[in-house]
Amino acid sequence: MNFRFNEEQQMMRKMVRDFAQKEIAPFVPSMEQGVFPKEVLQKMGNLGLMGIPAPAKYGGAEMDFISYILAIEEISKVSATVGVILAVHTSVGMNPILYFGTEEKICF
Repeated sequence: MNFRFNEEQQMMRKMVRDFAQKEIAPFVPSMEQGVFPKEVLQKMGNLGLMGIPAPAKYGGAEMDFISYILAIEEISKVSATVGVILAVHTSVGMNPILYFGTEEKICF
């Protein structure tokens, strides 16, 4: 069995690592003071990070869960706060709608 990350997963990991260092790290001190920069989430959405495992027809990146977990891991290395936001958004917010929602609700 091959437990190595495939090329797509490796590229995702590097892209997210670079993003976290460049776009999230500068805001960590202000986040620790209770100020959350909403523009970070907007940038994450623009990169497709807020829908990594979602189907492309709904605007997702249609990537596997390993890529999703790698993204959480790399972001959490810089900010556990942002890592948790990504995890909760996907696991608690998006996935139940995708799995159990009607087409009308999913496309809302």
